[in-house]
Amino acid sequence: MPEFDMETRSLAAGVSRVDRRILSRVGPIDLVLIASLTFVGRVHHGYPLVSRPLETIETMLPFVIGWALVAILAGTYRRGALESATQAGVLGAVTWLGAANIGLILRSSPWFEGSAVWPFNFIMTAIGVAALVAWRVVAVRWVAP
Repeated sequence: MPEFDMETRSLAAGVSRVDRRILSRVGPIDLVLIASLTFVGRVHHGYPLVSRPLETIETMLPFVIGWALVAILAGTYRRGALESATQAGVLGAVTWLGAANIGLILRSSPWFEGSAVWPFNFIMTAIGVAALVAWRVVAVRWVAP
């Protein structure tokens, strides 16, 4: 049996705990909200969305990667994650805070075009927390058994 370090076991455990029903009903809207944040930012700063689709995707991708990693580790899509508005809100906030930081680190890296200056970091984090927490609190009623 191969030996895994603690991070690998945590990631594998997180993936195995994903509730496909929650993921399929809530995950797409989570992604739409994350994409919307980046789209609004590009438009606000005068960057085209449609005529430069690869740049638009490259702006969004670091945050989607961050969301996916943190959601697995935090249990954002596990069974019971949407049992109460408080729990859903806390998981949404924790996941976005981690995801935004990973996204900002990736945006500052040589692997992605762009940069991450302080106002951008603050705006992405604050608006993302507000949007994702609000949505996940509403999702409690929508996904509840």
